[in-house]
Amino acid sequence: MEEFEQAQRNDENLSKIMDWLQTDPEDYTLWPDVPTEYTKLKTEFTLNRDGVLFISAPFKSDIYLEDVDNSAGLKIVVPKSLQNKRLALVHDYSSSGHGGGDVTYERLRRSFFWINCRQDTVKYVAKCDRCQHCKPIQRKPKGLLQPISAQLADSKESASI
Repeated sequence: MEEFEQAQRNDENLSKIMDWLQTDPEDYTLWPDVPTEYTKLKTEFTLNRDGVLFISAPFKSDIYLEDVDNSAGLKIVVPKSLQNKRLALVHDYSSSGHGGGDVTYERLRRSFFWINCRQDTVKYVAKCDRCQHCKPIQRKPKGLLQPISAQLADSKESASI
């Protein structure tokens, strides 16, 4: 948790939100200048007792987290500096099984949150070398070869020289 707290403090946008939560989270006039995606979620942010930023899980399937100190329905807000590390932990390691984009995203969203998580996950999986070498071919097999018949010289479709 200490790693998250420190990385969140070093993140330009998340540090502003954390400061706002520590000053007066009831006063929305003090809301910091952060991207609109965060502003839409401002009522969902909270800090735990260790100073780590969480967000309320907006999805009914995200009822609780395992292995994380939290209240029910909270997800850790992942700063930019740790996003690739989280993707690697969820996708690359042998216990993860190199799931596709949807599987990896579903595993991530159970415990973590960041803006554009789905798009980042799809890009990460698309660049995964092992997945690209092992994925099945997604196109139909080529059809059977058919003989090409020669046109008669006096037919309408023949070219005159």
